[in-house]
Amino acid sequence: EAAQSGVVTRASRRDLSAAIVAAVGSLTEMQRSIVVLRLLDGERNRDIAALLGVSQNDVAVNYRRALEALRRALPRSTFLEIQRLGR
Repeated sequence: EAAQSGVVTRASRRDLSAAIVAAVGSLTEMQRSIVVLRLLDGERNRDIAALLGVSQNDVAVNYRRALEALRRALPRSTFLEIQRLGR
C-alpha cells in the first residue's frame, strides 16, 4: 500500500507540474520573463525593468496580470505557494 501511495504522489506531482508549465506557458512573453526573473531569480522590479528595458510600472502591471492568470489557472494551494515565492 505504501508503494501504491508513492506512485499516486508521483503521479499527482507530475500532473501538478504539467498544470504549472501550462499556466506559465499561457502567459505573454513579457509576463513569463517577469515571473521567472521575480520568482525564480529573486530580482526586484527595478532590476527587472532595467533588464527588459521597460518601466518599473510596466513590470508591476505585467506581474499583477500574470499572477491573476496563474491564480485562475492553478489550484488555490499551488497558487499560494507560487505567490509566496514572490514576496
